[in-house]
Amino acid sequence: MVYAVTALGLMISIPAAKYSWKEEQRAREEIQQFLGDDQRINERWQQIMNSGRQGEATFEELAGQIEADITREYRESFEQLSALHLDPAAPSNMTLQMLRKYTQLRADAAQALAEGLRTKNPARIREALEMARRAPYLARGEVPPPAPLR
Repeated sequence: MVYAVTALGLMISIPAAKYSWKEEQRAREEIQQFLGDDQRINERWQQIMNSGRQGEATFEELAGQIEADITREYRESFEQLSALHLDPAAPSNMTLQMLRKYTQLRADAAQALAEGLRTKNPARIREALEMARRAPYLARGEVPPPAPLR
């Protein structure tokens, strides 16, 4: 009887969760999905860049591939991650915010790269590639290291 009263007392005194565990689980699943997608997108980005270096595609073709395969994918990922509404107290909230920022930065960099390719503007192309390199650092709120010397 004493155990039952003690257990009841503990159950009454336990504060309500500040976030929904179901929403947290969904966020974790979406985060895992995005991490796999990001790896695939990065591999595709490298394939496109390599085909450009090897002269296998025109600048216009490269720009179209980047928009279709990179920019679009990151914009869709941003939309999916933005559709999740987590309480600020949820453990995955900071990761979700970081990934939203990262997807936006990478989409912007890919779009800038496509524009640089279309206008055949080497400075814009370099700037876009640097934007892409800096995205993970900026998304985490870190200062990116200097670009490697060429």
